[in-house]
Amino acid sequence: MPPGAQPPPPPPWWPPYPPGPPPVSRRRLIFTRVVSGLITSTFIFSIVLNIYLVIMVASMFAGPSESTYAEGDRRRRIVIVPINGAIGDQTAKFVHAALKRLRDDPPKAVILRVDSPGGGVAASDRIWHELVQFKQETRIPLVASFGASATSGGYYVSAPADHILAEPTTVTGSIGVIAQAFTLQELLRKVGITPEIVAATAATKKDRLNPMREWTDEDRVVLRMILDDAYERFVDVVAQGRQGRLTAEEVRALATGEVYTCAQAISNKLVDEQGYLDAAIAKAKELAGIPADVTPMVTTMAPSESLGWLGLLRGPGQDLDAVSGRQLQQWLQELTIPRFEYLHVR
Repeated sequence: MPPGAQPPPPPPWWPPYPPGPPPVSRRRLIFTRVVSGLITSTFIFSIVLNIYLVIMVASMFAGPSESTYAEGDRRRRIVIVPINGAIGDQTAKFVHAALKRLRDDPPKAVILRVDSPGGGVAASDRIWHELVQFKQETRIPLVASFGASATSGGYYVSAPADHILAEPTTVTGSIGVIAQAFTLQELLRKVGITPEIVAATAATKKDRLNPMREWTDEDRVVLRMILDDAYERFVDVVAQGRQGRLTAEEVRALATGEVYTCAQAISNKLVDEQGYLDAAIAKAKELAGIPADVTPMVTTMAPSESLGWLGLLRGPGQDLDAVSGRQLQQWLQELTIPRFEYLHVR
């Protein structure tokens, strides 16, 4: 194009150039990106939360899990059901659920692995009942294997076993029942609280064992009657379980609350032989009639693990309820209500 010449006009069909978009301020751009990021993050979080809730609910209803302890023939399976720590309602629920699962998929034998000082009378008795019923229904051999301790309620739940083994350092026995409670009269007096307790006119005994006042000799007599009844139940359970080895009179002579070493327990016929868990597995294999040249699979039952947020805060072996307000309230009540326990107090 020669200097100073004008460019030719565009053809008539050519559209005019559209105006460009108005400039966006930097502040608005940052705001838009932040809002967009929050919406995206919230959406992703809701998906993750829903997945988590589904898994958590599933874990709550999954029941006990069964894991492999030793590889072997699955058709000749031996299952270990552990009872660890103090025996309470959660222990009883676990044993109930474990045995229910084993009814659906029966093993050749069950080993009750006990490492417990005992616990509640009612919880121990429910476990004993579950084991007796399981044996009657399935005819599956039951072997008890004692760890560091199997005292009081720990021995109570083991009584139905066809054979009991204890490790050389095991302490067992402590056959008896005890009650523990607190009276708060002196404490209430110090803080200036006067409890008002009113019972129905005809319910003159409703105030029995009231923790808000000092107990009377009559209170202690009534409490001892309850304990004596639980004691007789303990003696009967052991006599039934050790039938053919010990008479009821011999059991009663041993049921003084005394603890016994492994050697003493074998001598007293409360335990059949010394042995670790491997010996208990061998005995279970023998009682189940598994051929000597066959290696059975051995599995262990375990309570289902809750995946709740509070579960991240709990210690090993603690139940989720251990950090709940309801459980705290129950603990406070238990401090003032007599607890009847098959428990070895150390």
